[in-house]
Amino acid sequence: MTEKITRAITPLRNLRREVDRLFSDVFSSVGDGEELMSDVWAPRMDMSEKDDTYVIRMDVPGVSRDGIKVDVTDHELTVSGERKETKRDEDENFLRVERTFGSFYRSVRLPKMADAEKVRATFKDGELIVRVPKVEEMKPRKIDVKVG
Repeated sequence: MTEKITRAITPLRNLRREVDRLFSDVFSSVGDGEELMSDVWAPRMDMSEKDDTYVIRMDVPGVSRDGIKVDVTDHELTVSGERKETKRDEDENFLRVERTFGSFYRSVRLPKMADAEKVRATFKDGELIVRVPKVEEMKPRKIDVKVG
């Protein structure tokens, strides 16, 4: 029974993610300031939470490490940069052009439990990974229950 429910729910979750993504694309520049994206192109990102940190993974193919800037101001994380257009031969006749080039930025308000002073970023193989530790006193902790 559980397997049937899981199979039925999975397509609905995928649909909801896609609808959320579409609304995010359309309303990203006019929203409530939770997340801002540039008009040219906006790298896709995932944000997850662990016990002691938040992890943001962003796809930035074709952008060099030196072409990425990560800032934290007033508990808001902003990633910006530029993907430069590749040189094209004059004799090329393009049948389809889908890749976008130019400046980009993504801005995300960090959760209250984030320690904005200890943000770390790494870059490898076109993926930017930003780790934001949680404030020490906000981390979940287990309490041992003793027999009294």
